[in-house]
Amino acid sequence: MGNTPLLRGSKCTLQLLENWCNDYSGFLMCAILPNSYIGLTVRITMSDETNDTDSQSDVFWEESDGNSVDKCTWMVYVSFGSLRQSVWWDQTYKALSFDTEEEEECEGFGVRLVDKKSRSGINETPTIYSSGYTPTLNIQHESRSALSMYFSIPHTLKDVI
Repeated sequence: MGNTPLLRGSKCTLQLLENWCNDYSGFLMCAILPNSYIGLTVRITMSDETNDTDSQSDVFWEESDGNSVDKCTWMVYVSFGSLRQSVWWDQTYKALSFDTEEEEECEGFGVRLVDKKSRSGINETPTIYSSGYTPTLNIQHESRSALSMYFSIPHTLKDVI
């Protein structure tokens, strides 16, 4: 599977197949943020109804000339295994809506499911990046229909280079 383009703004919705939690291992999230961000809060809302609209219709991808030091691309993998003990985990839901609290600052946001059969090198356990930086996930709030997670991000790109 290739990378899914980012959507303009800070929200997106995934329509789920019947066996989504068995066929996939987790979520891969990506956002374009100002370089100075130290964290990102992502809220996931579950629904048992599918939507006729496809959130992928508003695709946004901007090639960089390499001189954009004021922006960074943030990517994180969240395994289903790390979320299975959550109150909101329910395999019967048909759609997941993702949004960030950083609506004004987030220039693009996207989420895709990672196929269990994928050989992309993604592991169920967190890996330490070559830079020595390991992202942290903190669950801030959970209910039966929503989950709010906070991910720490290095203060600037120079912290991980």
